Amino acid sequence: MKRSRWLFASLLALLMGAGGAAAVTDHLECYKIKDPAKLKGTVNLTAPQIGAASGCTVSGAALFCTAAAKTVVSATSNKVPLTPLPYLGPPAETDRLCYKLKCPATALPTSQQATDQFGTRVLTSFKTSMLCTPAVEGAGFCGNGTIDPGEQCDASALGGATCETQGFAKGTLACAPSCTFDTAGCVASTVPACGNGVREGAEECDGSDLGGATCAALGFNSGGTLACTAGCGFDTSGCRCTQFPVTGQTTCWDSSGTVVACPGTGQDGELQKGAPLAYTDNGDGTITDGDTGLVWEKLSQDGTVHDVRNTYTWANAFAGHVATLNAVSFAGHNDWRVPNVKELQSIVNYEAINPSTLPAFNSNCTYCGSPGCDPTCTVTSTCSCTESSGYWSSTSNALSPSSAWPVFFNGGAVVGNSKSLSAFVRGVRG
Repeated sequence: MKRSRWLFASLLALLMGAGGAAAVTDHLECYKIKDPAKLKGTVNLTAPQIGAASGCTVSGAALFCTAAAKTVVSATSNKVPLTPLPYLGPPAETDRLCYKLKCPATALPTSQQATDQFGTRVLTSFKTSMLCTPAVEGAGFCGNGTIDPGEQCDASALGGATCETQGFAKGTLACAPSCTFDTAGCVASTVPACGNGVREGAEECDGSDLGGATCAALGFNSGGTLACTAGCGFDTSGCRCTQFPVTGQTTCWDSSGTVVACPGTGQDGELQKGAPLAYTDNGDGTITDGDTGLVWEKLSQDGTVHDVRNTYTWANAFAGHVATLNAVSFAGHNDWRVPNVKELQSIVNYEAINPSTLPAFNSNCTYCGSPGCDPTCTVTSTCSCTESSGYWSSTSNALSPSSAWPVFFNGGAVVGNSKSLSAFVRGVRG
């Protein structure tokens, strides 16, 4: 595809991101394409600002548009430098295919005032030109029975989600025609009196009645606010727990690399400062760190998005891996992210090598190196995998911003790598 210089946000206006602010995904970057489908069709259109147009001829797709982030470097209007307006358009939700469009003469507007990042002006000479439709990469679409990127579910395919993973006590989760979860069949609580504001029976809490429980009483060491869920269970999302974990190192070495007795050396292997490493497999494809409170994605060998062999460029760690976790509400949550470098180092075990992590993140995994070699190794099984290589963090190298800081799980080193290279990714939340 030949790259176009056009950024389309609609057929009528260019919606630009705020100058000087962090670039956001609120644009469509369009490419000229060749469409093998020799499309010829007739459509009727209705636009709120323009009205109805019937008998329009639509033919050959001319552009493929995809979401892009933009930061304005400079701009002029009639050769006069201009200061971009702080104007944000809504995020682009899907890709677009734009088709050539020709409509019969209708009462098109003679002019239209519009404002975008490059100022306010009056647009003239309106003429139908293109029709842009939502599109997805590949052959996937809502209704094909397969969960494609951007979908929570599709028909009977729920991606392992249940009412329970969505925060309900029980019930039957379904999929709406829009490929989003339908929780109408879910039940908020198995306790009939839940919601009356009084903690009773099997309830942990009810409304503001927490039964005297606090974040500290539940083991969180940095305060925070405990709340109650609609299902009358504790909501600890507002509690804070910040502890440096131990490195896991218990051996001491001298300057030549020879193992020595630890007493009196003052080395990490002797002092072992920090909170004991404590990880809990939640049974839903995630692992909770008892020290930091972070919830980590387990990795598998089943050929899914969780497969330990998947690699990404730095940009695709966000737009590919983490975006997919959030699109399917993995483990019932859509706030997954790429960990920062300090968070990623917290799961390194500096006593272990190849991989340098704990059994919670590396057990029952056969590294056969061929696709689909162990379909039983899923994130909800006892299998948990870590490659002995670099995993992307979300932290950039300030000295060389085209690089980021991956953590290498062959020994625990942090080495700057170009963002254009490929590395592994493990999602985190909390």
